[in-house]
Amino acid sequence: MITALTQAWTITKKDLRCELRAASGVVTMVLLGFLVVLVFSFSLEPGARESALARSGVLWAAFLFPGLIAVGRSFESEKEVQCLEGLLLCPVDRAAIYLGKLLSSSILAFASGFLVLVFFTVLYDVNLAWSGWRCWG
Repeated sequence: MITALTQAWTITKKDLRCELRAASGVVTMVLLGFLVVLVFSFSLEPGARESALARSGVLWAAFLFPGLIAVGRSFESEKEVQCLEGLLLCPVDRAAIYLGKLLSSSILAFASGFLVLVFFTVLYDVNLAWSGWRCWG
């Protein structure tokens, strides 16, 4: 089990290193998230009640589209240069390959989602303070 996790982590590091070297996928993911937030900000009135209700949908859409790009690029880069066949021929469990790809895609999606969240809070003037602390006191 430990070897499978080590193999998955090695694949994750390889994928992250390749994505960060190319940087085109990361920039595309972040810019798409920014554009989703920006386009919806033009369509919503700042003081309207409906815009307050639509903010969560805008944020989820801004998280979803870059996440889809991250998942799509996970295997696309391997297929372009026929590395997927070589990866499948390695003495590595296929579950480790899947877990490594899943982890790298998740890390990229969460990183781009964090940047989109910062842009969202600035543009929509949203306070991220959690009001649940008052319930415990």
